[in-house]
Amino acid sequence: MQRDAGGNHHPPRLELSDPMKRPRQTTSLAAANVGITNRGRIAPGMFTDLVLLDTAALADRATPKEPHLTATGVRVMWVNGVLVYNSAATGAFPGRAIRRARG
Repeated sequence: MQRDAGGNHHPPRLELSDPMKRPRQTTSLAAANVGITNRGRIAPGMFTDLVLLDTAALADRATPKEPHLTATGVRVMWVNGVLVYNSAATGAFPGRAIRRARG
């Protein structure tokens, strides 16, 4: 993670020249880079999170004064196959924090 002038963490910039690379960069490649092999792909036995976006409406509304404002354009979200957001939070919390694999 990189830090901005205010000390906030930000992920490194993605390769923007090839939009077909972006999903892999943020899913299976990222998981593999930290030794996590059962995440980042849609396949039987995998732990997968999915987000259905309306890219025309996608916008980050958070500001330094209002950091908890949610983004627009997120329509539906599943975590580990469980619906957690459908235009509003469902109250389900099927996920858990994961750590870098040892080794």
